[in-house]
Amino acid sequence: MKSSEISEKAIKSIKKKWGQKGVDAFEKAMNKGIVGAEGQNGIKPLKGKPYKGKYTHEIKVKNKEYGDFRIYGYKDSSGKMIFECFDKGLH
Repeated sequence: MKSSEISEKAIKSIKKKWGQKGVDAFEKAMNKGIVGAEGQNGIKPLKGKPYKGKYTHEIKVKNKEYGDFRIYGYKDSSGKMIFECFDKGLH
């Protein structure tokens, strides 16, 4: 079982914006796991209150094309990371 996944809803939103190459970029970043706060692709814990009252982590892809967007997620009751909210970054 994977320890994290991107929801179908988020995948559809990414495909609509960038096609499969966008999905591949976010999946590759997710598979790197938890990374530092700056300058890296991967999963980052959010600081402060959960985004939209629920999301505690984000998948970040560091490049000009995808850089302003994130997929926000949370840990479910089994400890699996679920990324389901595709949105602009919290700059």
